[in-house]
Amino acid sequence: MNPLELTREFGTPLYVVNLDTLEYNFLRFDRAMLAAGIDHGIFYAVKANPLLAILQRISQLGGGAEVVSLGELEAARRAGFSSSKIIFNGPGKNVEEIGEAVESGVASINVESIGELGVIIQACKRTSKVANVGFRVNPGVRASTHRYLQTGLKGGKFGLDPKSFREALRLCGRSRLLKPVCVHMHFGSQIGSVASFKSACGALMGFVTLFRRTLRKSPCIVDVGGGFGLDYSTGRMSLDPESFVRRALKPMISSRAWPASCEVAVEPGRSIVGQAGLLAMKVLYVKQSGSVHWLITDSGMSDFIRTALYSDKHRIINASKPHGRPRKYFVGGPLCESGDVFGCYSLPETEPGDILLLLDAGAYGSSMSSNYNGRLRPATVAVSHGRAWPCERRETVEDLFRRQSEPR
Repeated sequence: MNPLELTREFGTPLYVVNLDTLEYNFLRFDRAMLAAGIDHGIFYAVKANPLLAILQRISQLGGGAEVVSLGELEAARRAGFSSSKIIFNGPGKNVEEIGEAVESGVASINVESIGELGVIIQACKRTSKVANVGFRVNPGVRASTHRYLQTGLKGGKFGLDPKSFREALRLCGRSRLLKPVCVHMHFGSQIGSVASFKSACGALMGFVTLFRRTLRKSPCIVDVGGGFGLDYSTGRMSLDPESFVRRALKPMISSRAWPASCEVAVEPGRSIVGQAGLLAMKVLYVKQSGSVHWLITDSGMSDFIRTALYSDKHRIINASKPHGRPRKYFVGGPLCESGDVFGCYSLPETEPGDILLLLDAGAYGSSMSSNYNGRLRPATVAVSHGRAWPCERRETVEDLFRRQSEPR
């Protein structure tokens, strides 16, 4: 449906998610691995966008869910994922989260510290259950990405280094409450280089070999993580699934060290849902400051913080005036922050009331939104097969105070 029609019906700011685009991107990964004859599982990174409508479509397509919190675990369960289709990651799982993961019997709880294994053992004793555990390892590979998105560097907070990995394996070997099933890595986000993935996969295989030698068995899952980049200047994947499978995964599973009867898991998030979303906003004011022309909109960094946080520039178009003589505008939001700016754009001459569309906003947009400055988080509309429906309501002023106590 036309975004302008949706804004007239549902108002602005408004997120729109196209579930058909989401499905197309998911199937690209699935078909690429099927064509290569790879036994695989696709575990969608829920953090990218935890909307239940999105999770339900992924579940219907046969995918799994990669979660990092109790809230994401509950979202996956409400969307219909079975426990065997859920992987629980994260460097700081608390006692309650680990207890729920053990109780649920998820496919793998991927640990990142020795202390975490102790917490899992205690949860197993309380519930009289055996936990499927994996090990997030640190491959020590530098990804070509923003420094905030580096997660595989030596000395970082993520994953187990080789010494800790050996200790974790020995502890698992001595406990009947822990069932080691997975070796996992995730070395960064917004990765566009196949060479980086190939290098990381090579390092990962060293950890897989150590797993087999120490435990005298093979892992059931080798999880290469996610981080597949999206080029926000074009809206295309920076690393297409076909190249990734052909040049990074195939060499890994063709190596002599690859364990037989082992599944490859991938955890795409942004690359599946990023292109599928947009953020519609209304121009409130057009102003001139010196020689600079500004468009002040009703949406800003409280709705979409990526541009302020990572300096990524998303494409913006004027949906109300797709054609016309271009002029340079800085597009900024309503918040009292100098960083509340989307960037400088060449747009047809724009007026108050025009609708701007920020493209490729499906990932890390609404999931990172906040109430800063007392702003109300936007509504979200899902679109599929020519039909549109609201799947997340707009917040109200009353919502801002639901968690607060009355003043005494």
